[in-house]
Amino acid sequence: MLRFALSPLFLAFLATTAPAMPAASDTVFPGYAPQGEHSIGVYDAFAILPNRDRIVFDGSSIWREAEDGTFLQLLGTVPTPVYASFVLANPAATFALVGESTRGKIFLVDLGGAGFYTLADLDFNFDARFEDAGHALVSAAPCGFSCGNEIYRLDLATGVTTLLASVTGPSGPIALAANGDLYYGVNPDYPAVTGSIVRWSAAQVSSGALLDEASAALLATGIVPVSSIEVEPVFGNLLVTQPVYGGTSRVAEYAPDGLFLGTVAESLEYLSGVSFQVTGGIGAFQAFQPEGVLLAYRATDYPAQTSAVRTIRTRRPRAFTSGPGLNGPGNVSFTVTGAQPNSSFLVLMGAASSYDPNETSYDFGHFLFHTGIPRTGIRRLGSVTTDAQGEGTFQFYNPGGLQGTRVFQAMIRDGNGLFVGSSTEAFN
Repeated sequence: MLRFALSPLFLAFLATTAPAMPAASDTVFPGYAPQGEHSIGVYDAFAILPNRDRIVFDGSSIWREAEDGTFLQLLGTVPTPVYASFVLANPAATFALVGESTRGKIFLVDLGGAGFYTLADLDFNFDARFEDAGHALVSAAPCGFSCGNEIYRLDLATGVTTLLASVTGPSGPIALAANGDLYYGVNPDYPAVTGSIVRWSAAQVSSGALLDEASAALLATGIVPVSSIEVEPVFGNLLVTQPVYGGTSRVAEYAPDGLFLGTVAESLEYLSGVSFQVTGGIGAFQAFQPEGVLLAYRATDYPAQTSAVRTIRTRRPRAFTSGPGLNGPGNVSFTVTGAQPNSSFLVLMGAASSYDPNETSYDFGHFLFHTGIPRTGIRRLGSVTTDAQGEGTFQFYNPGGLQGTRVFQAMIRDGNGLFVGSSTEAFN
């Protein structure tokens, strides 16, 4: 789900004193491709449901809209306008938690239209995640400004809040891994600019002990700053938005242990609210993967008063064969497009008779390798250099009789020479 919040003072500063930023399209890095874009109110908070409808809160009304922005249903209105902080829909899309940072209310909203009520009060609430069916974790700063931030466990039945962690700096984003590990983005107090990502284990989160930064594992530093974090649902890497107002913001990928893996997208707009949408398929949201997971994030141009939800899909390299050797004696060219530019790939070969079009996924430690060739039947033929467009070709000679008997695939290397993905398969 997407969340977004900034202090009213900072929002006013952005709107009135900052120079206008040039309009620019986001740069999407190799292995990914833009999927779509939809406008959203600059100060709205929202969540994307599994069917891609959105639940939106603009500080006055809560409503449901289709992916294209078509209004579907009014879910409620608040008596006095407030600043929206987050919207968090439960996995079954039956209710949502909606936070506002003016009075600190957290509402529980029935997504079927039965109304909403105030569940809890946590001043300057900023972000939230469901811990289990009965509890949510909320990042909030009820003590006010320049006095640190806290993470609370919220009982969804009673509204009772229990302090879980105390951290430094203004309110930061949280994320939960499938195993219960809790990630937090530490943002420094002004005028410092670089933040970090820390993690508490599931055992620590459930221990009942009050957590702090000293008890957390420090995963990544020098992040400028951390506006949102989400855990990729298939492989478990972290996707982090790092906005730089008036500069280049980025969506970055980190391993669960904090190792920086690469950049997914860059923008001259302010980035926040990263989230995932599972679409089906075997791929994780990693470069050069098949379909499986979409990434959504928010890009905002404050001087222009525009904001959009942008989605990115993974882009798997395509392989094909050509040449006279496909029909008899002669050369066969195995070509791969959409690989890492100015890098290389390894050519794999297997028997067409044992190929399974329902590919198997193998965990190679830092990425998923998908292939329909049995691992015991894979042969390595050689390495091919890619050009500036990520294309490369491997040639071999068919003396006759080999046509239709072999299947080929490429293992993709990144700019550091590490394997990161695989292409589609092609036959001779």
